[in-house]
Amino acid sequence: MCYYRYWHEISKDQAAKTYFSELHFKQDCPLKNNGTHLSTKSEIVHLSELDFLIKTMKSLRTNLIISILVLVFSPVAVFCQTIYVSTNGNDTNSGKKGDEVASLTRAFELAKKSKGTVSGNSAQILVSGGIYTITEPIRLDESDFGASNSPLIVKGIGAEKPVISGGYEIKGFQKGTGALWKVHVPQIKGYKKRFEQLYINGQRRTRAQHPNSGLLTPTDIKEVASAKDGAHEKTFSQVIEVGQKVTDILERSSAEEVKQVIARLYHKWDNTVRRVDAIDAKNGDLVVKGAKMKQWNKLNEQTGLVLENAREFIDSPGEWFLDLNDTLYYYPYEGEQMNQVVCIAPLVDRFITIKGKSASLKSHDISFENLSFRYSGFRIPSGGIEPIQAAAPIEAAIQIDFADKISFINCEIKNVGLNGIWYRKSCVGGKVENCSITNLGCGAVKIGTMAISSNPDDLTSNIKVVNNIITKGGYILPSSVAVIIFQASDNLIQHNDISHFAYTGISVGWVWGYGKSAASRNIVEYNNVHDLGRNLLSDLGGIYTLGTSSGTRIRNNVITNVKGRRYGGWGIYLDEGSSEIVVENNITRNCSSTGFHLNYGRNNVISNNIFADSDQGELQLSKLGDDSPMEFRNNIVSGKVSNVFVGKWTQANIKSSNNCIWTKSSSKSTNQVVDRTPESLRASGSYILKNPQLRHVGNSVFHIDNDEVKKQIGFKDFNASEAGVQKSKKGTNE
Repeated sequence: MCYYRYWHEISKDQAAKTYFSELHFKQDCPLKNNGTHLSTKSEIVHLSELDFLIKTMKSLRTNLIISILVLVFSPVAVFCQTIYVSTNGNDTNSGKKGDEVASLTRAFELAKKSKGTVSGNSAQILVSGGIYTITEPIRLDESDFGASNSPLIVKGIGAEKPVISGGYEIKGFQKGTGALWKVHVPQIKGYKKRFEQLYINGQRRTRAQHPNSGLLTPTDIKEVASAKDGAHEKTFSQVIEVGQKVTDILERSSAEEVKQVIARLYHKWDNTVRRVDAIDAKNGDLVVKGAKMKQWNKLNEQTGLVLENAREFIDSPGEWFLDLNDTLYYYPYEGEQMNQVVCIAPLVDRFITIKGKSASLKSHDISFENLSFRYSGFRIPSGGIEPIQAAAPIEAAIQIDFADKISFINCEIKNVGLNGIWYRKSCVGGKVENCSITNLGCGAVKIGTMAISSNPDDLTSNIKVVNNIITKGGYILPSSVAVIIFQASDNLIQHNDISHFAYTGISVGWVWGYGKSAASRNIVEYNNVHDLGRNLLSDLGGIYTLGTSSGTRIRNNVITNVKGRRYGGWGIYLDEGSSEIVVENNITRNCSSTGFHLNYGRNNVISNNIFADSDQGELQLSKLGDDSPMEFRNNIVSGKVSNVFVGKWTQANIKSSNNCIWTKSSSKSTNQVVDRTPESLRASGSYILKNPQLRHVGNSVFHIDNDEVKKQIGFKDFNASEAGVQKSKKGTNE
């Protein structure tokens, strides 16, 4: 960032103006006359001295004074180099205005070179509007950095955000048989990469699948050990009985084509992805190979199944198929003119990788602003994808390790195959703010590592995810989480609108039980989390925690419409060993299970929340463990079913005080509700049985019309309409 203050003062004196113009302010450093960029007290002192020197110059006008001015001013001068990028540029150019380069990769190279020639480097890279197609990720390392008070800024300029595109356009569709259109894709041979996602006019399209909606339900799944794979481990075959009606669809496929078919299996909170190895048409079986099934979450007759990637499956608008000869087939929607559509196939899996050398030698202080990142892919490995909660190991289109203060502000991340951004190992002080992150194969933002490093400096911390719209994710791996914090501390998830994922909205912590955890002091507040679950997975939560999270606060969030497939759609879900967490001032509404769920934990405080209108009750306790008391106080519980309590509440160790409990049956039979209330909540002063008169006032926000209830239980009003994106701070997400 450049310092322009007092330029208007300097410019009044021709000698000073000439001096500064020639020696200090380069042509590619835009000058401003309003002087708005100075901030620190030390700089203000030096510039006040500059005022004095200018006045002296006006009277003396001697070379001696100019020399003094150089001595006084140069120690605090911060120079700037501006590098311009344009779709009309050329990477052999200098990068100056009028001589722009054509790529961000070249712009970063020039920014590196400037470090040795420009004192106090504070380069900025200005990117004009247009589409910048990349054929490989932009790779930054420890040699790419800005200054702590002057970050390296990469900024889009102009009316529309410049697009960093990882895809290429496919043209030349011709009418095929029936409703299908087809085109040969020569880029596949040139790039030596096949694609597994496709976009028409910016919208994700479905790779041909069966069934078109809903899930197949296998009659039986058997597992047998197969040949050894290496010296120690065996692979296993799973025989999936789907019936001849399904296997007959593939009867005309060759053995090689059958091996291209993908089986997507949905079981509880996991999804397994396997390539079909063979078909037993006589018995109606599919055979897949992979690791042994997990004992705690096996594939069985309750597993859901979707088959994908066969020519025979194209029978619905929006479906596509790429054959082994690189011919693309597409079934257009009504009204789609195939000679006019923009068809994009992703080439790269990542837009940017930022990786320093170590925790002591990092990339740092880089800010990406007003940019759009679109079209990256995800290719299923040949061995498939084994089930793991939250699709935890899957990387991101923007992958960051050993890097501090890396920011994305007012950016768009759209149409990606992997996750959006992952601040993984040893990242401190990063920020994602005012962004739109949408249409994702996996999740949006990941923070921290899955394991705790022996080096404390490897811990990721102080990442802010603030005021973003995060929507429509999990299209490739539905078990992905919109925003997840693994082993990381002191992070802030605030004022986001999170919706339309197949699984959990926000997840904090990554240890099962009471083991060592680095997920401490994380704040999840003022988020609007809604419309989760796509009838694929179970055991999900609007906000989910796992293991000890000392100092973590979940507050002032609104959580609605969380739906599990077979079970488990909870608003706030404190899972195995969740401990030392404060849950306060939240609203949960219309979940398929209950608004609040604890699956054992210690020393949690549940205070001043509203749990209302869920399908199976409002409060669930699944497992006791060796629980220390949970405090449950000043809450309003208003159920639409007769029993608000689910599970083991009668055995729970709870310190309860000043709660209001009400159900629709309360007005009919007070005793019915009292009889179902756990003993731990029946103590004198523990609860009242009165109608709080909740009134829905939009955005799932309630107004409590019964002031007497609020006064009696000490409920403190909070402004739930503040949850979600703040309009006054909207940027690209508006």
